[in-house]
Amino acid sequence: MGRKSFVVKGYSPQTIKVKFNKEERYKIGYRLYAVYKVSLGQPSRKLKDVYNTSFKQIVNWVHRFA
Repeated sequence: MGRKSFVVKGYSPQTIKVKFNKEERYKIGYRLYAVYKVSLGQPSRKLKDVYNTSFKQIVNWVHRFA
């Protein structure tokens, strides 16, 4: 039998995404963490599913950082 997953009460996924997109600091941290994961050797093609974006977008973040 598996563990129960957490439930976020009071917010829909869409509401959370809107709040996330409005806050520039969260987006910067999100992208910076993706760059960090690439620096540790994680392939951008595998990270695309975690970050819900294309691998090319992750590559772009890395190039902008460098």
